[in-house]
Amino acid sequence: RLQGDWSSDVCSSDFPLLPEYTSSDSSGKRLVGIAFLETKPDPRYFEWLAARFHIEAPFLQYHAAIALRNAAKQTSLKQHKDSLRLICNQAIESAIESAKNHNGNLESDQILVLKDALRILGD
Repeated sequence: RLQGDWSSDVCSSDFPLLPEYTSSDSSGKRLVGIAFLETKPDPRYFEWLAARFHIEAPFLQYHAAIALRNAAKQTSLKQHKDSLRLICNQAIESAIESAKNHNGNLESDQILVLKDALRILGD
């Protein structure tokens, strides 16, 4: 459990079903996991959120982008900022590839949100 790094000082232990939801075959359950991480960022799930841009539909990608941006707004530790910066850059690359496959919009909402996360992180 992280102390003093997140404004709400809570992590996934506040939602014991998070591992079940994030590993589910159901996109609806994964969305519940993403929605929880939007409100309660947990660095253990940053890479999982970034992976959504490889496999999820644009709607879930957008919410994963929101979760990463919210994490960027709430983190204060340099190691988490550095990790988030790398993950957001990877997520942008994946989101661009996904956009090319879905609708060709390289300025999709999820890409704009990820770019905003990088701006917040100082990149």
